[in-house]
Amino acid sequence: MMINGANCLKPIISIIIFLGLIVRLFCIYNLPWTNSSDLNNYFWAGFQTAQGRSPYRLWAQHLTGPRSDVLPLELALLSLVVSLGKTPLALRGLFLLADAAVLFLATRVLKDQPRRQLWWTFLYALTPGPLYFFTMTPSDKPLLLAGVLAVLWLAQRSDRRRVCWFLALVAGLLAGFKWLGLFIAFPIAWSCGRRRMIPASLLLLSVGLIFGLSHLLWFPDWMIVYQFRQMRFGPPLHSGLAVLLQAIGLPMPPLYLPLMIASWALIQILYLRGCIQLPATLVFSILAILLWAPDTTAQMLFWLMLLVLLVVNWEQPVWIALVLVSTTWMTLMAAAAIGQVIPGLPLVDRLTGLSGPYGGIPLALWSHLPLALLALRILGFLRYASARDLHRPL
Repeated sequence: MMINGANCLKPIISIIIFLGLIVRLFCIYNLPWTNSSDLNNYFWAGFQTAQGRSPYRLWAQHLTGPRSDVLPLELALLSLVVSLGKTPLALRGLFLLADAAVLFLATRVLKDQPRRQLWWTFLYALTPGPLYFFTMTPSDKPLLLAGVLAVLWLAQRSDRRRVCWFLALVAGLLAGFKWLGLFIAFPIAWSCGRRRMIPASLLLLSVGLIFGLSHLLWFPDWMIVYQFRQMRFGPPLHSGLAVLLQAIGLPMPPLYLPLMIASWALIQILYLRGCIQLPATLVFSILAILLWAPDTTAQMLFWLMLLVLLVVNWEQPVWIALVLVSTTWMTLMAAAAIGQVIPGLPLVDRLTGLSGPYGGIPLALWSHLPLALLALRILGFLRYASARDLHRPL
């Protein structure tokens, strides 16, 4: 029955993916409003690199101007695309390709859960959240999501032992691109090393080596990126959980790293004890780090929720409805708040009384709404994990 059901859903999913890409093309070429703050930074950094200059050095000299707060591997990709396309539109084309890769890889990762595959694809392809957060606000988040999905796909392959080194390579590249591979390196190495210390250590070393080698590019100018990130470990900003915790009186700056380390360690302990399997461990390892970041945005929270929806069961009608409604409302609130900073976004100006200002408590609450609703599913998953709710045993 599951096989027949999956076969029946395939044409529907293909149509959803096609429509999703068409809608994104329409947004790129026809919508007059775009939050291009990140896009301008990407293009500036890529253009300077394509001209033979170091954007890290230029940014260090003029910190009030465009930023180059990306790691060398991402900068190399941006510069390649800009050198070929010459305009910011080329970068939007790259992000569109990343969207296509996300939709394809999601069908591979969720091939054993046809209903979840259908609804996750629909959520990403056609609902307001991804269209607003990733297309109307062009950023590298689809590239990161595609990278994590590639890791998840390789991690659940039946011939995983044959692709272990390739899995380590992808994790290393993801680390060099935006640190994420470092968060998931241990469970990958432990699983691929068949829970033996020496092979696991070699795999872990390979991820670290790829990460380190990527930093030979523009050495040591990229130190400005780490200095910039370190400066953000102060009072919380944007819409992260730290904004809410500080509002109730917690001194957040000294708590960021302890909360990240403790949460990440808890996930690894659950994995080592067999309570959760590798795909869920990878997703929750990323969530454990980024959830406590002082500068988490509504966009990043939406991105994290998409990852969680890959590994928890939300296939019942009530949960499908909750996810679709909460993500749409979260998107409207974020759009209303940002519209106060970047005017011109239509249809949401009447919602500013509910959204509050950008960076305020109301927006932080709305931004966490989908993850808060899923908290019971997440906690239940961690406590009562069973083969029925997990991907195939690895």
